[in-house]
Amino acid sequence: MDRDAIVAKLNELVSPLGPATSVAERREAQAYWADAGGVMLFDALVDLLASGRVAAASGPAVADDVEVLIVEVLARIGTTAPAHARDKACGLLDVEWARGVAIDVLGAVGGPPAVASLMALHHRERLDLSTRLRLVSALGEIGGGPALAALTALADTTDPGDRVLMREIALARELARRPA
Repeated sequence: MDRDAIVAKLNELVSPLGPATSVAERREAQAYWADAGGVMLFDALVDLLASGRVAAASGPAVADDVEVLIVEVLARIGTTAPAHARDKACGLLDVEWARGVAIDVLGAVGGPPAVASLMALHHRERLDLSTRLRLVSALGEIGGGPALAALTALADTTDPGDRVLMREIALARELARRPA
């Protein structure tokens, strides 16, 4: 897929809505793009993220909006090819500027391999608070036994004085306990 075409589509999908476009129509266009692009689009977006050129190339679009859109598209595609999505997202965990997207995608795609990858990241890297909060949220979204065990381990090793993180862990544990 052509990098410039992908960046143009990202900008189109995060640009302000015009008088003739509804939020539902925008979401439908986003879903169509994700579904039509499939694994090829997934790989192209991962390559664009890994290059670090997304924010620089996003033009007038706000970088955070582009990041949210990329997470949504990757998560949608990832549900149709979860093993592929997990493998590619895991490759982004070592790319500092793409790490947040990778964590969010792993949270959306889920599964025990995603839990293992997130916990491996936690153990090998010194993560800032924002990244730790994102990781905890992803574990809560994944849910189930392995995620709950990981959250319990995080709670046991987190300073009780770190109220923000402890509160997020408690919320994520509640979310992880929900029935599938």
